Amino acid sequence: MGEPRMEVEARLTCQTCKATPFILYRRQVIQKDGNVSPDVWSNVIWPANPNVMPPTNPREIVCPSCKGPLVRVAG
Repeated sequence: MGEPRMEVEARLTCQTCKATPFILYRRQVIQKDGNVSPDVWSNVIWPANPNVMPPTNPREIVCPSCKGPLVRVAG
């Protein structure tokens, strides 16, 4: 059983204040048998700063500072 890889997929940057409050990671999925799947990945949105709380609804993420819209910027 290997350790699942986790990679930065993108940074979520505010169009208004230019802050980057969240990072979108992709990580390998662990199968039911405990092995890491080499071809199946899941997405995880996590704060880029310890002062930012994780989003409660990933479908409606806005900038926690100014409530501006976020855009996805490659890794």
